[in-house]
Amino acid sequence: MDSEKRFRSLVWDMDIGVLIQGPRAEILMANPQALELLGLSEDQLLGKTSFDPDWNVIHEDGSPFPGETHPVVQAIDTLAPVRDVVMGVFRPTTHNRVWLNVDAIPHMENGKLQHVVVSFTDISKRMQAEEANRSLLSEKSILLKEVHHRIKNNMNNLSSLLSLQAQTVKEPSAVTALEDANARLQSMALLYDRLYRSPDFTELSIRDYLPALIEEIVSNFPASTGVKVEMTVQEFILDARRLQSLGIIINELITNIMKYAFKGRDGGKISVSATMTGFHVLISIQDDGNGIPESVSFGNSTGFGLQLIQGLTQQLAGTIRIERGMGTKVVLEFEANG
Repeated sequence: MDSEKRFRSLVWDMDIGVLIQGPRAEILMANPQALELLGLSEDQLLGKTSFDPDWNVIHEDGSPFPGETHPVVQAIDTLAPVRDVVMGVFRPTTHNRVWLNVDAIPHMENGKLQHVVVSFTDISKRMQAEEANRSLLSEKSILLKEVHHRIKNNMNNLSSLLSLQAQTVKEPSAVTALEDANARLQSMALLYDRLYRSPDFTELSIRDYLPALIEEIVSNFPASTGVKVEMTVQEFILDARRLQSLGIIINELITNIMKYAFKGRDGGKISVSATMTGFHVLISIQDDGNGIPESVSFGNSTGFGLQLIQGLTQQLAGTIRIERGMGTKVVLEFEANG
């Protein structure tokens, strides 16, 4: 008897809600904190079960919490502790909901269940904070989608203006410059389109970007039907900043191949590979064309395209080199975490 009194005294003074429930889940005792959390008097609580329909208990996702899955029922059925169950309980007297983190611990004597101690703490503020965070993330997602959508539309408008301008000028070098600028813009527009469609607007699988970019560049040239493109692209993720620089580099290299590598021929082959080992990215682009002159290099070129490639490679903190032989091979290397 004295041990029972001490036990009740201990439970009574706890600063968390505690219910003592019998073998049929009936509530035998409730401490003041439990009464306060549930918004009920002792008379309203005693004799009831913790899955009384008036309390309209729900899961975190708002779905119903069937009585047979309640922590106390599980503890009675399994004779094992049930911990950290989140329950939303409707308080009938105050007509609001409290979120509780619930433990149910069965107490045995001589192999027989005596009662279950159900303890719970109020996590309503935490749940509200999490809901606020989810709402902010949703708003951020919508905002990012809108930003990417507007950027993509603006790029399309600029592309149209460049095309119109190219049609009005007579100087061949000016036409070429406008067409090249438009091609660079298209490589960035494609990236933004892919990012806009991706779950995360800040990064993208290179396999979702590089093949589509190369196919689009090659298709812009009348001789594309005679050019075979082989691609070996590993699945790995890069952030948008690196992808943007990489996209323009790829555009310049493929464009140069299509313009110059197969002159005087019916076609040729372009081989592209992209791999990442650890964080080390290696991109190679090779053609079986006429070959690039020995005098041409990224370091000493006066051409804007090669200078642009060199500058973007420096932005990637990478290296780029030309390998001559049967055609031309360009190898770009950089660190994805640099």
